Amino acid sequence: MTEWLDFKTFLFIYLANADLELSAEEEDYIKNGIEENTYRKHLSLFNNLSDLQALNFIIGQRSIYFENEAKKRVLLNEIKQFFQIDGDYSILERDLYILLDKMM
Repeated sequence: MTEWLDFKTFLFIYLANADLELSAEEEDYIKNGIEENTYRKHLSLFNNLSDLQALNFIIGQRSIYFENEAKKRVLLNEIKQFFQIDGDYSILERDLYILLDKMM
């Protein structure tokens, strides 16, 4: 497991909860390609942080995972696709996408 996959697992758990509802499609997407214990570890971490703490953790990683505009765009495109996998691109998800775009 790479640090990138650990970060991405946490990030997508955070994103999945943006609309306060973790759908089966979102959970399946997150679990694809990782071990169950990795998912559970990051879900537990997420559940023990406030929204602000989780967002600060994600933003704090920008110099590592978003060091240039190209990498940022690739991940933001994946985030937008992720928000649409359950068939409902909610206002909360859209607003979080805009916030991440500006903060990264």
